[in-house]
Amino acid sequence: MKSTTFAMFAGLGLAILAPVAQAADADNAIKYRKNIMKIVGGSASAIAAVLKGEAGQQADLAALTQMLAASTDPAITGAAFKQNTDDQGVEKTTAKGDIWSDWDKFAGIAVKLNDAAKVAAAAGENVSFAEMKPVFAECKACHDDFRQK
Repeated sequence: MKSTTFAMFAGLGLAILAPVAQAADADNAIKYRKNIMKIVGGSASAIAAVLKGEAGQQADLAALTQMLAASTDPAITGAAFKQNTDDQGVEKTTAKGDIWSDWDKFAGIAVKLNDAAKVAAAAGENVSFAEMKPVFAECKACHDDFRQK
């Protein structure tokens, strides 16, 4: 009787803990993804600030464009979004469920973003808005389709 009761409570405990563990995994995935996107957005924003003359770190452009190209690598961004966290966890996110229901479109934008970032990185310290315009366009395309306002 004791072993049956223990097994029943152990089973109940696992049934209760499984969604909690799944939520924790989703929360960790969301936090990781947000940090990756902070690197992407921070790099692009820093480059824009230098190009607008709002920051005098012209000498940093080569490093910033390299950071942008590295952080937009689909191996990084794709992995950050691979786990479907739609309606999971408690961590706030602006990622739409459309990412996972239209993965091919999302992945295509990620590739185009990285291709554009590589062009900017090739320009290095001589990068201009002409090289950054496609980067910003792909950021906007992704935000328009896959990010909640």
